[in-house]
Amino acid sequence: WLSVCYTVTFVVCAPFSIQAFRGFGLKRGIVTGSILNCTGAGVKLFCAIAKPGFWCLFLGQQFSAFAQLFLLASGPLLSSLWFPDTERTIATTAATCGSQVGAALGLLVPPLIIRSAT
Repeated sequence: WLSVCYTVTFVVCAPFSIQAFRGFGLKRGIVTGSILNCTGAGVKLFCAIAKPGFWCLFLGQQFSAFAQLFLLASGPLLSSLWFPDTERTIATTAATCGSQVGAALGLLVPPLIIRSAT
């Protein structure tokens, strides 16, 4: 259920995030996505410590799913605003791959830093 909320949220709410970017601009959209992502991480951290139940973990995941709407849409929007037509494909690819590289590093680096089980 935790991964399904990303897909459902994206399908249902993607048009709203596009309208938010048009209304508020790129900077506010990225800041909104960052705040939602931090809120989701904080809620999930609280769930790990206090263990109130699955609903709390799902709530934190939902905040992160809403953040994904703003953060994933920012790359193509940035390339359409800042780059000429001949460079948009490369800029969009770099922005999209940057997100995936960051996720991969987030999975690879912690085992290298943490040596013993806690």
